[in-house]
Amino acid sequence: MVLAAWLAAACGDDGRGREATVGAAVWWTPEERTEWTTQRLEAGRLRRSGIAAQFLDAASTQLDGTLIPADELARAGRRSVQLPVHLVVRSRLLASTPEEWGETLATSLRGLRLDLGNRGDDLAGVLLWIEDLELGEAQVAALRRLRRELEDDLALGVLAPDDVAASEVARQTGKSFDYAVVELYGQPPDQADMPIRWELSRALPRLRELVGLGVPLRAVVRCSGRLVAASNGTVLDLAVERAALRAAAGSVDGAFRFEGYDRQVFSFTFPSGFEPGESPSPRAGSALRISRPTAQHVGRALRSLAELDAGEDAGGGDSVGSRVAPILAGFVDAQSAVGIGLEEALDVLVSGPRPPRLELEVEGGGSRLRVALANRGGPTGVGQVRFNFVDVTVDGGVVAQVDPGEFPRYSLGGSNPSSRSEMRLGSARIARLAVPLLEQDAELRSGYISIRGSRPRIEVQASFVDPLGNRVESSPWIWPSPPEESR
Repeated sequence: MVLAAWLAAACGDDGRGREATVGAAVWWTPEERTEWTTQRLEAGRLRRSGIAAQFLDAASTQLDGTLIPADELARAGRRSVQLPVHLVVRSRLLASTPEEWGETLATSLRGLRLDLGNRGDDLAGVLLWIEDLELGEAQVAALRRLRRELEDDLALGVLAPDDVAASEVARQTGKSFDYAVVELYGQPPDQADMPIRWELSRALPRLRELVGLGVPLRAVVRCSGRLVAASNGTVLDLAVERAALRAAAGSVDGAFRFEGYDRQVFSFTFPSGFEPGESPSPRAGSALRISRPTAQHVGRALRSLAELDAGEDAGGGDSVGSRVAPILAGFVDAQSAVGIGLEEALDVLVSGPRPPRLELEVEGGGSRLRVALANRGGPTGVGQVRFNFVDVTVDGGVVAQVDPGEFPRYSLGGSNPSSRSEMRLGSARIARLAVPLLEQDAELRSGYISIRGSRPRIEVQASFVDPLGNRVESSPWIWPSPPEESR
């Protein structure tokens, strides 16, 4: 692999003793950092969760290497997040880039480091995000010069495009970089949607090869997806809260699940009754599509990284001491349905994701009952009638009437729940209440279900899939038939 060969040659310890990748990190803009740390996040939560550094996406360069800090960085006041800062600097290295580019950038960084220090930020490193690369001798010289001109205690990282070319020339950068950053899971929201960027099965082999080369690594795990118009795929900068998605559960359609490997992708109709808050919401009746990671998807990505770092991956053999660590990025508001927030991401990092937790309550019994179902854990997977359902199974009787209530659909079946043959009221033995998606904290209640029979035995149980396809079931509720069996 060209990229692997380049990173292996360009990254590593050059003897200066800079520590490149220790512990997990967060990636945010100055504006996002201010919002999370002043309004939402409990003081000290980052460090308690094992976050050791912050990547501040706040600068770019001109073609001559002059640093352009983001306006939010210039306006920021004194910081209260006492974590080392790695400044993300977006750059383009083109054929016209002069060797002096490296010296110019290093000079700008020295001045910015002093300014950040006066405001409480400890600049420990610089991540050079090379968005466009035409690598020739002048560009190699510019990168080497950047490393020479930076202070010895300032780590230098690189995030390069996947189509890096001319590996032999790239090797000439020597050990200019202390670590590499790779996009493991997800993609920035300003990029066109590429389902392949969400597939861990494709990203892990590439990462495993870099681990085997001993390249110090950080891997970006993104926690937010996107909302698009179902008709034309236009990305919408609108807010959809989990409450709205709970109300729209009956219209959820998983027809887009072929795009949903390692994430959830589904369409739905935005419900009425949700007025815009601080962020504008879609219009009622709008046909929308969400592609999002859930906490379980993020958890699987983090688990894969931990296994690689410990040398436990199935293809990894013995530990190579890779020092591979995650960078959590792309956080949504805690109530947003388009991903997970920073607090939930930290929970996943520390203790793993919350799976769906189904709580079933049944009112009545015998000849008439009602079913209430609540999800006290994370969202379920997206499925149709045969995936996400509550079965009311009757032995010694039949289902006479069904009022599905808040459940959007139901079906009737015989004594074999796997049979696809549809039964009628008065002969069916199973009433199946179904919903395509049970969002976090969702609650559904049926109307009355009538049972006809002299001494029926009734069993009610919820059975859903989680976002990774595993079956999750509630405890069964059983109505005892013979009186002697209940003693």
